[in-house]
Amino acid sequence: MKTYFRRGTIIAPVTLALLAAAAFIVPASLSTHSNPVPALFQTLENARLADLGRVLDVPADSLSAALKQQGFVVHSSDQRLAEIASGSDRPTMAALMTVLEVKRP
Repeated sequence: MKTYFRRGTIIAPVTLALLAAAAFIVPASLSTHSNPVPALFQTLENARLADLGRVLDVPADSLSAALKQQGFVVHSSDQRLAEIASGSDRPTMAALMTVLEVKRP
């Protein structure tokens, strides 16, 4: 191992490895794009129950029934998921996870 350092033969492979790593690290650190997952969850949490039903290909009645079974208070399918969660004093993420677990008919 010491001979690599004495002769300097390790310099070229280490330099190439650092350049290869920089080719991925530099563009990622300069990118202004953020993680899209939080924006997706925020959009789903603010969606109406009827819209979520269409997107998930599940009847809104099934989503409503699943939420009611988990203790959420649902008045209509025109309510937003965040409204349902806040009206039930439950976290919005819990309501979203309940909706996402409903199976298609």
